[in-house]
Amino acid sequence: MGAELTGRSGARATQPTKLSTHIVSALAGSRHATMSRQSTEQSVGHAEGIAAPERVVLLSRAPVFVGMLGLGYARGGRADDARHLLREIEDRGARGEYIPPHATLPILVGLGDLPGIRAAFAKCIAEITSPISFHPCRYFLDAFRTDPEIHRLHVEMFGR
Repeated sequence: MGAELTGRSGARATQPTKLSTHIVSALAGSRHATMSRQSTEQSVGHAEGIAAPERVVLLSRAPVFVGMLGLGYARGGRADDARHLLREIEDRGARGEYIPPHATLPILVGLGDLPGIRAAFAKCIAEITSPISFHPCRYFLDAFRTDPEIHRLHVEMFGR
């Protein structure tokens, strides 16, 4: 409990499990552990639907958390904020940080960016991303299955 790690720079960091505890607490503080369909589809409850991801991103700017927040922003009509988060993730990747493809996919899905969805989805498959990684955006991804390439990728990833 509270063990510390010392990084190469000599800076001390709390044990990763402590950060995980704070993230779980931030999520649990909301009535919704994840963004529900209702809170991201309706203006009523939107603020509550993004409150938990906002708290998590305050604790950790891990790309997957930033992507979940971007989905909430995009679905809630805050497309400029979502694009800003997408640029942040892309800039971090350009500086050499590994960005898993399933981190950008939720934002692209929220924005309805078909070329971006196709590219990120294909990269997820190429990198053998676990299907569970799609949980934040899978419900919304289904709406894009009318696109033949997205449908093909969906079948390849999920088998149906």
